[in-house]
Amino acid sequence: YARAGATLPAAIELDGRFCGQLTVGGIVRGALHSGWIGYWVGRPFVGGGVATAALALGVDHALGPGALHRVDATVRPENTASRVVLERCGFREEGLLKRYLDVDGGWRDHLLVALTIEEVQGSVAATLVRAVRRTADETLRPLEEQVQQRLLTGEQQGQHAEAAALRRHDRGDHAEQGGGHEQDAGAGQAAA
Repeated sequence: YARAGATLPAAIELDGRFCGQLTVGGIVRGALHSGWIGYWVGRPFVGGGVATAALALGVDHALGPGALHRVDATVRPENTASRVVLERCGFREEGLLKRYLDVDGGWRDHLLVALTIEEVQGSVAATLVRAVRRTADETLRPLEEQVQQRLLTGEQQGQHAEAAALRRHDRGDHAEQGGGHEQDAGAGQAAA
């Protein structure tokens, strides 16, 4: 099927390590220009954004160089993690497919989700990167404000310490310098 252009299989790698697979399949040209996308990642890679990044790149390829108009996917309703991955990549729910696939010895319901080229602004991967940056900015902004406040508080404490030192100097209280000023004054009087 891959040679005929009906399937686009891809390995998912992270830092040179194989961690899963992504396939765009069921590709139909003509009036439909559509296909489905499926993916999986190994347990050690779950929850680290690997599936989301792979799906985003796969969709970008399918809708870009793959010249598809529409990509759909199915997911079991209880598969929350995969539903989140699909949602982050812009897929919208279209309906419930009753007893759609034979999984684990039984016919299981699946949600049908889809995405068309008109729904993608630029690329899915670029949209994810912007979302991550926006989230990071929103997360870091309060921390930066706290750090800035602590720096200001530290500067204010430093200014208070400088002001206190000037007040002590004006009063002639130089005990912390070993009382040298008082001794110098006494020595000057003795010399006179």
